[in-house]
Amino acid sequence: MEVKQTHACEPEKIHDFKNHCIPIIEIDIEKWSIEKKYETKSPSPEQLEDYFYFWKNVFSKNIFGKILSDPVTPQYYEKKEIEFKSRIESLQSQKKQLADGYQGVKKQVLAIETKNTRLTSNIDSLNEKHFKEVKELNALINDKNSAISILESRGLFDFIKQAFKVN
Repeated sequence: MEVKQTHACEPEKIHDFKNHCIPIIEIDIEKWSIEKKYETKSPSPEQLEDYFYFWKNVFSKNIFGKILSDPVTPQYYEKKEIEFKSRIESLQSQKKQLADGYQGVKKQVLAIETKNTRLTSNIDSLNEKHFKEVKELNALINDKNSAISILESRGLFDFIKQAFKVN
């Protein structure tokens, strides 16, 4: 509440209060100033007390003033609407970025899973091939070891005879 006696509320103050959503009501008491009421620049203590009770009586009834800053004006709500719309746009943009990022990650996961399946299949195929080769090599080693054992068990004469054997 601003009391106007000699000059009105400063425009900067009104602007600042509006920006902070604080209402200002200006009450003009210029025509009821203490100087005019008692026609003196230096009122006595009794006059000051009487003046106080005069205003107390006036303010206990109706107060008439001019609204300088009303935070519930359409401009206030328009400003809030612009702020909310801006925030909504920002959140929608973030949501789109996150959704795009999610789709990108989802594609990467699918590609990795496909590659993993292919590599697992290749590993299984290679393991099977390797197992066959190991089995064949073990059989060949066993055959050679058998042949060596047979040759070692024969004498030199049988070895030479076998070497020069004519079919």
